[in-house]
Amino acid sequence: FKKKAISQQKLDQVSAKYTAMLASKQLAQSQIETARASLHLLEILLKDHEVRSPIAGHVSARYVDAGNMSSTSKPIVRISREDVVKIVTTITEKDYPLIKKGMNAQIFVDAFPGKSFEGTVTVINPTLDPSTRSAQIEIRIRNKPLVLRSGMFAHILLSLGQRQALVVPREALNRLPGTGSYYVFCAEGDKAVLKNISVGEIQGNYAEVTEGLKEGERVIIRGQNRVKDGSPIKVVTQWQGAEEG
Repeated sequence: FKKKAISQQKLDQVSAKYTAMLASKQLAQSQIETARASLHLLEILLKDHEVRSPIAGHVSARYVDAGNMSSTSKPIVRISREDVVKIVTTITEKDYPLIKKGMNAQIFVDAFPGKSFEGTVTVINPTLDPSTRSAQIEIRIRNKPLVLRSGMFAHILLSLGQRQALVVPREALNRLPGTGSYYVFCAEGDKAVLKNISVGEIQGNYAEVTEGLKEGERVIIRGQNRVKDGSPIKVVTQWQGAEEG
């Protein structure tokens, strides 16, 4: 009987340990489920706080640092595309009717002297700035092999067609001090005659004259800084001057 009682006591001890282990297992399982739920919640929060750029490119500017407060109304970074770059420039009121979407443009960048890039006019502002009488346009360039960078200075060449124009050598132009008005000296007989002119486009070594001169008039391109209106002159051609010298 005593031996049987000892066996029952051991059985009760084993049963108690089993019950305790089962409770520990259930507690551990409950803790695991709680941890999984917390992990899932953190994954959701992380996903909600992850910022993805809609375009591929590189960060060209950062406006906030880690730990700073931000909002949906404020930018965090600026992403610049690398495969396509955009040039924003202005055109004058006179050239506005001549610029069309899809027009080809030739781009020259100071960083690559002697090299040109092909671009296309993609945006033309429908309104002009009343203070400057100019409008903004956008030109896009396929940036391959990824050499152009945001902030580079560019020169743009747009072909607006051909037209007849009266031009004079750029060196013949004189400007009235304190004004934007131009004048030239013409050779009429043996006298220098001052003529006020209106200048259009200036390209390279030549300037377009829109008013003040007629075709065939001879302009003075050497020594005009030493004559006045009505000064006596002797016309010497370039060939004669070279021979005499």
